[in-house]
Formats: sequence, structure tokens, C-alpha cells
Amino acid sequence: MASPEFFAQVEYFMCVLIQMAMICFYGNEITVASEQTGVSLYECDWFSSSQRFKRSMMLTMCRLQRPVYISIGKFSPLTLATLVTVCRGSFSYFALFKSVQ
Repeated sequence: MASPEFFAQVEYFMCVLIQMAMICFYGNEITVASEQTGVSLYECDWFSSSQRFKRSMMLTMCRLQRPVYISIGKFSPLTLATLVTVCRGSFSYFALFKSVQ
């Protein structure tokens, strides 16, 4: 039977994982929304608008060629793929330390 310390560690791990998942999920949502914004701008009725509006649309669509994302200290983008990478690395280190112990 597992010890209470083991259950406390599992509970702590789950809380940290849920916190990281929420942060990465919303970071990923920002990236996805920025990618969809360029398409939505193109699909709007821009061709019958004023010249100033067309110029603004063109500049905005050029800017949105690269998706907007939140970075983790200029290290990596904050996305769900980053969460998976961190979880894989954490599990690898955990397995290594358990095998050494």
C-alpha cells in the first residue's frame, strides 16, 4: 500500500500540472486567435471600403503573417506543445532519478 507521502506528491504534481495546463492553454488560444484574425480580415468586405481602411488592413495583414505568441522568457512560445515537451522532460528526469535511487 502506498504511503501518505506518495499521495501528497501525486496531489502536488496534479496541481502543478493543472496550473501549467491552464496557462499554456490560454497562451495557445492567443496564438490560434492571431492566426485566425488575418484570415477574418481578408474575408471581410474590405474591397468596398475607403483607401485609408484598405491601407490599414494591408498593414495589419502583413503584421499577422507571423502569429502572435507569448514567450517564456524569450526561450520558447507558450503553447500546448511546450507543455507536452516540459511534461516529457520532467518524466524522463523523474524516471532517471528513480532508477538511480
